Amino acid sequence: MESLKELEINKESEKEDIVIKIRECSNADPKYKLALNREKSFEGCPKPFAPYVSVLAEAGFFYHQDYSIRCFSCSGNIALDRHDKESMQRLFEDPWINHAFLFPHCDLVEQVKGNPYILRALHRGYRLKGVMTQDYVLPRPIQSTMQCHVCMQKELQVVFVPCGHVCACGGCASGLDKCAVCRRDILYKQRMYLC
Repeated sequence: MESLKELEINKESEKEDIVIKIRECSNADPKYKLALNREKSFEGCPKPFAPYVSVLAEAGFFYHQDYSIRCFSCSGNIALDRHDKESMQRLFEDPWINHAFLFPHCDLVEQVKGNPYILRALHRGYRLKGVMTQDYVLPRPIQSTMQCHVCMQKELQVVFVPCGHVCACGGCASGLDKCAVCRRDILYKQRMYLC
């Protein structure tokens, strides 16, 4: 259950009120709320986990069962293939980026890393190589992913916060209270510009 607190702060110099919204983490497994308890869950786990226990625990994970780790906050479960050392290594090297990529709606990731970090995680691997000097027509499958998922006609224009989904044009977004992708409540909508 998510709860929202509002704090009003009066800025003396500008004489305006600022409202800060703080979301409390809804813990799926409160027993592992403390990083120390998450670290203890790795006692007796398979050897590949041993060097990475502290970074996994810091990223919200506890050892769940046979080559499986779970987030205490969102209950996101990652079952690892014990024979795929390369995948395990990628996960262990940066558990936060993988947590954000696999479970972008996790309250813990949102609170600790923030939505811009989650968006970067979701778009990892894509880097700007330069500015194009000529028009380029996108292949049809890519064009359709950049269209509003509601009306299917206009370009994507709005990011929903806190989930971070980009799935609607300005007109369609104004009529939505819940995200069209994940059905989470929308706290606010941020206009975005595609380059």
